[in-house]
Parts: sequence; C-alpha cells; structure tokens
Amino acid sequence: MMSNVFPFRRRRPSWLALYRSHLQQSLDRLELYLVAIRKGDPPMPASLKLVAPKDQPIITGTEPRVLDAPAALVWKCLSEPQHVARWWGPASIGTLTVKELDFRVGGRWRFEHALKRGPVIAFTGTYLVIEPITRLVNTFSVEGMFDGKQVEETHLLEERDGKTLYTQIMRFPDIASRDGMIASGMEKGALESMAQLEALLAELQGDGK
Repeated sequence: MMSNVFPFRRRRPSWLALYRSHLQQSLDRLELYLVAIRKGDPPMPASLKLVAPKDQPIITGTEPRVLDAPAALVWKCLSEPQHVARWWGPASIGTLTVKELDFRVGGRWRFEHALKRGPVIAFTGTYLVIEPITRLVNTFSVEGMFDGKQVEETHLLEERDGKTLYTQIMRFPDIASRDGMIASGMEKGALESMAQLEALLAELQGDGK
C-alpha cells in the first residue's frame, strides 16, 4: 500500500504499522503453506480471482461466486448484523464487531476489525440502493483512507435452481486508489470472507433458519 495513495490522518494507524501487519500476515500464511507441503497436504485452490482492468477504476471477480443457498438466505447474511459479524472480514487475522448497521437507503454502517497483530481498522459506509434479494449498493471506506473520495460497492444476487450467483463490484474514484486497495492484500481477505460466508450459509440451512 502506497502512502501517497492513502494518506492517513494524525492519530490514525500509520502506513508503516499497517504495512508491518500485512507483512506479518503474509509470513504467517507462508509458514502454514510450508507446513502443509511438508505434511504432503496440497493447499486449497483459490476459487475467487479479482480482476482490475487497466483503464477502469474497478475491482470485480472473474465470475460470480456460486453459493449453495437460496438468494433470500444470502440476502439475510448481507443485511442482518448478527450474520454479518460471523463472515465479514477474515477471522484468521482478527475479530469483527458490527458497531452500526442501519439497513435502509441512506442508513449508515460501521464495522471494526481488531487485528491480532495490529490496530483496530474501522470500515464505514452508507447504503445507496436496496433492491431486496437482488441488488445492494453501498459506499465503502476505511477510516483514515480515501479522504474526500467515495468508493462504491455493488452486490448482485441471482438465484438459479436453489443456488445463488453472487457478484461484487467495487468502483474507486481513481485507478491509484484502486491499486492501493489491491496492494493491501484484499484478495486473500476476500477469499477467507467468502469461505466464512459459505460455512455460515450451510449452518443456517442445517438449523432451518
């Protein structure tokens, strides 16, 4: 993450502190990878690839994620705080707390991720569009980043034969901001979050909720 892309305010976690945190997380993942190789256990393949077109300030997946659950249940996991807290953000590096989730157009949300090795990172935004069970659009920011700029997330759900195609698109104010987010290691976090969402969906269906 480049310091000239995401300038931090005073009294916020410094760029160096966040960089060290991301570096330590990468080293931890490398250690686990080497242990798996020594044991003869192949690493799990990544099923989510992020695409960042050179000429557009967006990040999207190569294809929608197929979730083994109906769209109504996926929507609940996107919109209800007790569910969001269980899958949003990689649990391996910290604990997420949903501080605010006012799920209505114009409503605010705030999630705080307390890293095991590092600061508490606050994610905030506003809900712009809510089309139940099909489309959700919200702004997205990391406290101390994107100052004066707006990042927009679009979530699309399409149900097919009891399963849901989930697509997420992030639109940044400029390519430099987009590249800074990629440099933060978001792809690995996105992979873990989606795995957590899939596990939660399986549990909720097993419980009949």
